[in-house]
Amino acid sequence: MATIGKRSSPSHTHTRFVLNIKRVKLLINLDKQHSGDTKYRDILRAAVVLLHASLEDAIRNLIREALPAANEKLWEKITFLGDDGVNPQPAI
Repeated sequence: MATIGKRSSPSHTHTRFVLNIKRVKLLINLDKQHSGDTKYRDILRAAVVLLHASLEDAIRNLIREALPAANEKLWEKITFLGDDGVNPQPAI
């Protein structure tokens, strides 16, 4: 059986996701305050990266809760697109 890592409770997953979304909003507001200033041009990129990571984290935690006793073959079928946008990567 595949090791799926530590499980989070649904309320913990939700709380963590909400906190991360607040962080994303703070980064977006910071970007708006400094638009045009080249020193701050990576802020929006950081917001997108954090949003993406937060979504993946929430999905993985929800999968862990929904399928706690799933066998390895089932886990291999649950994938996200790879960095190249084509090749699937394991969700867990």
